[in-house]
Amino acid sequence: MSFTIVKKIRNKGYIDILSKIKAAQPWYIKIYNIKYKDTDHIELTLERADGYLSQIPMFRHDMELLKSILKQLILAVYHLNVILGINHNDLHKENLMYKREETPVTHEGYIGDKHIVIKNIRYTLKIIDYDHATVISSDHTCDIHKALFTISNILWFKEIDHLLHNTNYSCSKGTMRIKEQNPDIYLSLYNSINEL
Repeated sequence: MSFTIVKKIRNKGYIDILSKIKAAQPWYIKIYNIKYKDTDHIELTLERADGYLSQIPMFRHDMELLKSILKQLILAVYHLNVILGINHNDLHKENLMYKREETPVTHEGYIGDKHIVIKNIRYTLKIIDYDHATVISSDHTCDIHKALFTISNILWFKEIDHLLHNTNYSCSKGTMRIKEQNPDIYLSLYNSINEL
């Protein structure tokens, strides 16, 4: 199912960012069509997600489901930040949604040279709302920490704090930033999920 929404063109890179997302991985809300309404607005036809992560009934109690979502999240943010060179900049809980799969699916991708396969996915993560997204112009990105922090707040799981402190980051005015787009950082996070 899909729906149509009109969005203001926020900056000159906005269309390029949406075009990259349109042809990207399953973890981003699908963009079926981008059409200009006028010089300041576009019309987007988007995939309809099934709900917010926080609305999955068993999310707080199903560790395998949590691990599946976290693995998808790290793979998605790595792809967004490092492969596409885009910072989402607004990964709060209302922008992390899911699509329920009728039968379990497998998603795969890469972190650096490492081929990652995530099997038996019942809920596919969907990152939405790219209104504040920007092209990364330096080696700093805070998306992964923001996303993990958001899920930690949804679940109140102390264990996720371990993931937040398991990477090379610096704190500046309350904003957590990874110091470099190093695949090893994301891979370390990914591998740490199995220790939860």
